[in-house]
Amino acid sequence: MMNSLQARLLVLAGLLLVVFVGGAGITLERGAAEAARAGVRKNQMGVMYGLLAAAEYEPGGLVSIPRLPEPRLGQPDSGLYATVVDSNGAILWRSPSAETESLLAVPSLPPPGVFRFEYRKQQDLFRLNYGVLWEGIDGDEQYLGLEVLQNSELYAQTLASFRRTLWSWLGVLGVLLLLLQTALLRWGLAPLRQVSHAVSQVEKGEQAEVVGRYPRELAHLTDNLNRLIRSDRARFERQRNALGDLSHSLKTPLSVLNGAVDRDTSEQLVNTVREQTARMDAIVQHQLRRATLGNRGIGRTVPVAPAAARVVSALSTVYTEKSVRCERDVPTSLHFPGDEGDLMELLGNLLDNAFKCCRERVRLSAGLESGAFQLRVEDDGPGIAPSDRSLIGSRGVRLDERRPGNGIGLAVVQEIVKAYGGDLEIGESNLGGARVCLTIGLANLT
Repeated sequence: MMNSLQARLLVLAGLLLVVFVGGAGITLERGAAEAARAGVRKNQMGVMYGLLAAAEYEPGGLVSIPRLPEPRLGQPDSGLYATVVDSNGAILWRSPSAETESLLAVPSLPPPGVFRFEYRKQQDLFRLNYGVLWEGIDGDEQYLGLEVLQNSELYAQTLASFRRTLWSWLGVLGVLLLLLQTALLRWGLAPLRQVSHAVSQVEKGEQAEVVGRYPRELAHLTDNLNRLIRSDRARFERQRNALGDLSHSLKTPLSVLNGAVDRDTSEQLVNTVREQTARMDAIVQHQLRRATLGNRGIGRTVPVAPAAARVVSALSTVYTEKSVRCERDVPTSLHFPGDEGDLMELLGNLLDNAFKCCRERVRLSAGLESGAFQLRVEDDGPGIAPSDRSLIGSRGVRLDERRPGNGIGLAVVQEIVKAYGGDLEIGESNLGGARVCLTIGLANLT
């Protein structure tokens, strides 16, 4: 198979061109043949009318034509012949050019006033017959059958000349069209070659992204490529920063553990080790989430309803003593435009906060609004004061110190939403508590 798109298109265009030119040539050739046959018939009818005008019927059934309407009728074997016969097929008159007796045989006579035109393949002659009732001086009517025959030499020469001219010009036209198609294909595929060169430059590190102006059909592709490049670059930076942050964040807990080992109270050492190891585990988990934040592929989607069901089921088990009633309004056909881990992180953090703060009701709803994916979590708890909403998402900030947690849940949510190019909005719910709504535009993710 050919791996070149241009070669494939050229071969296909060449085949279509051959079919088109061949079909056009055959059609024109047939049309020319019909026109040439019509010309022969018209010429023979002219001779026929001339014979009728010059014919003289004499008593005794004799016919004479003293003035020949066509000079070739007087030249032997000129290729143009004429005869006049009676109703029995007996020859009453024949032109001087008709020397071959076989030319004069009339297989059938047409009715009076009827022309009959045909081609005699055996003798290679065109024949035109016409029947007429001739009224004599005494008023008697005599049937006369006139026949004009013409060989096909001139017809064949004319058709052969037309055929040579036709196929010569069609061949030249086909070559010119093929060259023109080649030029047009090279011009039309030039943006693809530019994209390929730009990607190669990106691979070599000579440019950061695919730059340039491209046709509308390729602009979407180049935009997706650039988003993928930026996503990979950002993920690499996050992973590098996460490792640096992780090593820096673990310094303090490790120092505390080293200092605790030197102290003498064993019970205090155990409590300190447990506390600091729990802190280190939280730090590690958080930094790992940061390292993989926004790790999605182009075109990847995840069904929302099953993921929401799993998270709600797990939280209902954790918060059994509260008997939380969670209402879900998530269409089964709805898909999250990204990675499953990110979706679980969003649902887990938002619903966990709602379960913690609610009195007895939590509402989860999701859908598509104005071409964007929306996820809303509401509760009937005390809500969040407008003055405190700007603090939500800040690392380590906890508005309620009485509840367990490390203050990074909503920060992670905000980072994920930001990585997807979305927005996070906090308001009041009609349940009486807080309403957290995140919006991710689908146009930025295609």
